[in-house]
Amino acid sequence: MVLWRLVSLQFRISEDFPSKEDFDEQLTLPGNHNDILLKSFKQWLSRCAEQDQSFAYTMQMIDLFAPLLEGMNDVIRNGLGTTREAIWKILLPIFAQLQFQNYWMEALVHVVNFTAVWPIAFREMMRRNCSISLSGKEGHDLAMDEFVEEHLVKPLKSYVTAHNLVHIIQLRTYKCEDV
Repeated sequence: MVLWRLVSLQFRISEDFPSKEDFDEQLTLPGNHNDILLKSFKQWLSRCAEQDQSFAYTMQMIDLFAPLLEGMNDVIRNGLGTTREAIWKILLPIFAQLQFQNYWMEALVHVVNFTAVWPIAFREMMRRNCSISLSGKEGHDLAMDEFVEEHLVKPLKSYVTAHNLVHIIQLRTYKCEDV
């Protein structure tokens, strides 16, 4: 996300960014700025990619990586287990290439489990239950780890923190009364 913000800032200060006059003219024609922004951004990307190979490589990774992560969110929200497996397989080499060690390890564990370790019946159960619907609405599911973190771990942490705070206040009160 930080990389994308830097790219957008570089585009804004470049000569390829449309001028106020271009924006005003575009607004009167189709009614929005999308066309001129997209055209200018594509021009800027291709010009920068020609000048710098590392920039071209980074933009290629963003073009591939961002839609896959968005796809993973959609798959989880809609409980599509088979598609989830396919996306994990595609993300595995991308995480390795980007040197995201924690994500790569998680992707590797998932891929090894559903391709070699889990029996077919367990794999099918995981496909059908890869996400949890608390509201019953379609497209509003939570991933299993997201559910555990949001509805079990977070409340437990806040309870323990509040309980410890009360305990610390009681200890300090007792010490003050003793003096």
